[in-house]
Amino acid sequence: MSSTETDEVLAYEKAYERLETIVHRLEQEESPLDELVRDYEEGMRMLQVCQERLQEASLRIEKVRAGSDMDLETWEDPETGGNNDE
Repeated sequence: MSSTETDEVLAYEKAYERLETIVHRLEQEESPLDELVRDYEEGMRMLQVCQERLQEASLRIEKVRAGSDMDLETWEDPETGGNNDE
């Protein structure tokens, strides 16, 4: 990760991809201890970014659902005239 790319602007997908790469490297166990520790630290930061992005997405979804008066259980499909569980 470049030093100009901060956690605040790091997208979930990029953080997850980076985390996968780090996990793969850690599983190889062929790196020097110092490098493994640095990778572990970065992996924990990427994990935190991923968790934060998922939490933000969850909160946004909840806000949309809370602000909606439409019940998805009784939603009617305008094309078929039926509800969504048919």
